[in-house]
Amino acid sequence: MERMISEVAIAYYDYKVRTGAIVERGHIVAIDTADGLLVPATATAGLVPIGIATNTLTGDGVKVVTVKFWREIWAAWWDNDTAAPFTIAKLWQQAFVKDSHTVALAGAVVLGYVVNVDANQGVLVHSDYPFQKPAAAE
Repeated sequence: MERMISEVAIAYYDYKVRTGAIVERGHIVAIDTADGLLVPATATAGLVPIGIATNTLTGDGVKVVTVKFWREIWAAWWDNDTAAPFTIAKLWQQAFVKDSHTVALAGAVVLGYVVNVDANQGVLVHSDYPFQKPAAAE
């Protein structure tokens, strides 16, 4: 069955800020791969710097900060694997091809990085060609 292509260009995106984290406008912010929440960037393992905060606030786990990415990216919505679905805690981690319309947490072929996860829309994935070189034929 054919599917609608749902692709977007993104320069700014809203992310929830961890409770107690103070994010300041103009500062580098990162996604913590432990929980998928936005925090101020530090030299801490597990943080993925994604851009610059456009506003200042103290997080409560619900409030969002708009992040200006380093550069505009293109991303597309894909179906979430039902056996082992992506959650918000997997933001900016790799997404793998499960089939021609579904992404998975693990696999042999990397599609890109998870920008967002939505129960209705699926998994928003940023792909930059090529992510990996095909294995050489034997």
